[in-house]
Amino acid sequence: MSLRQAITPERILGRVNANLRMIELGAMPAGSLVAGLLGEIVGLRLALVVGASAGLFGALWLAASPVRHLRGLPPPKLAPPSPADAA
Repeated sequence: MSLRQAITPERILGRVNANLRMIELGAMPAGSLVAGLLGEIVGLRLALVVGASAGLFGALWLAASPVRHLRGLPPPKLAPPSPADAA
């Protein structure tokens, strides 16, 4: 179970996963376009260095975040029963 799944209430977990998936898939064509333009403008070698640096920045950002100090997953949040479930 991922951290996102553990901290998201069960009743909205599907919506959260769907929205993040849509953002991820939507960013791929934009990233490809930017990478292609960067490769044309500054050259392939420098474009690869920029891409690798961006990946390293993401890893450093995660290493500096509070996630690094987690030793286990928090217990899953259960949603309170909705009025529709009582009927």
